[in-house]
Amino acid sequence: MVFNEKYGVYVTKHGHVRGALYLMPPALDKASGYMKVTIYDKETKKSRPVAVHQLVAETFIKPVEGKRYIDHIDRNKLNNDVSNLRYVTQAENNINSKRSDRALEHYGFRPHE
Repeated sequence: MVFNEKYGVYVTKHGHVRGALYLMPPALDKASGYMKVTIYDKETKKSRPVAVHQLVAETFIKPVEGKRYIDHIDRNKLNNDVSNLRYVTQAENNINSKRSDRALEHYGFRPHE
C-alpha cells in the first residue's frame, strides 16, 4: 500500500483503497459503471466522489505529457489493477470503447474482442 497525499488514502496496485479520510467504502457508480470512493477534500472541506482507477493511476503510473485520460486496457471498468491502466488522449480513449465497436458494427465492421 502506498499513501496518496493528494487524496489522503492508501492505495494498492490492485485497486484497493483504505484511509481515514474517505467517508464511504468503494461503491459502484451505476451511472458511469466505475468504482468510486467518497473522499473528504481538506481544502474545500467537502466530500466528493473519486474513481478508484484515477487513484491507482495517479499513485503508481507516471503521467504522460498530452495524455490526461486514464484508460482500462481490457475495457473492464471494474478491473482497476495498475497493469490494466494507462494514460491516453481523448481520441485514444474513444477508440478503446464499446461505443466505437457499436459504431463500427453499424457500418458493417466486426469489432475486436
